[in-house]
Amino acid sequence: MARPSDVSLRYPTFVVIGAMRSGTTSFHALLRSHPEVFMSPIKGPGLFVDPTEAIRYPSKYESLAEKRGNRSDAELLAELARDRSEEKHFGEATDLYTRFPAVRSDVPGKMLRYNPGMKLIYLVRHPVKRILSQFRFERTKPLNPLPGRLAEYLRFSPDALSTSRYYLQLSRFLAAGFRREQVHIIVFEELVRDPRRQLERVCRFLDISFVGPALFPHLNATPPSARQDSKNGLSRSQLKKLDSLLRPDVHRLEDFVGRRIDIWSLG
Repeated sequence: MARPSDVSLRYPTFVVIGAMRSGTTSFHALLRSHPEVFMSPIKGPGLFVDPTEAIRYPSKYESLAEKRGNRSDAELLAELARDRSEEKHFGEATDLYTRFPAVRSDVPGKMLRYNPGMKLIYLVRHPVKRILSQFRFERTKPLNPLPGRLAEYLRFSPDALSTSRYYLQLSRFLAAGFRREQVHIIVFEELVRDPRRQLERVCRFLDISFVGPALFPHLNATPPSARQDSKNGLSRSQLKKLDSLLRPDVHRLEDFVGRRIDIWSLG
């Protein structure tokens, strides 16, 4: 196997940029099993976020800095790549990269400074269902006590709505200089339905051999105890309003990928 270039040896060659609660942990594990891919041993390291930015981190950590072990960028990068050998690709996955404006760091610019040829993989999920999943997930985290009803949560955490505006998030990367051919979109529901087909497309995108058959591992799922009624107290009119707020962004994303995402069936 050919030795990677100096740039790809030092920095990630691709990044899974999110979205939160869209299968990024499972996809990280799936890619990690590929012989031509070295995935960061730390899921969600936030390498391209400004380490001084104060971020409410929905997990067992008080902050992203704590999760990084208070390492500098150089120290963190060395830790992420420590066991890499001859793999063609070096990847990492952090869903914070598509949580603007909650995360205000210049993530796209920092990525391009590290590696102008970097590729992006963006997992997206039915935008309303993704919000429901985020709500349930964050309520299980002891460091992030949240309101018990979804309507209250949306007022408390507008980040949930902006994270489901996928084209809004993606537009920051395009504006920074990422080209269309550097971006690959995966629809979570299509990945679950036919992981083999989706993985074949990812392998073509990364120019690596297809290794199958692919089984999609379901990791980091919301605990059953946190799965409540799908509406979580939202009325029909509130759900319709949420749908209408997200629909224009979905249409822009569809224009970007060049097709309708029929599996979402937005109202």
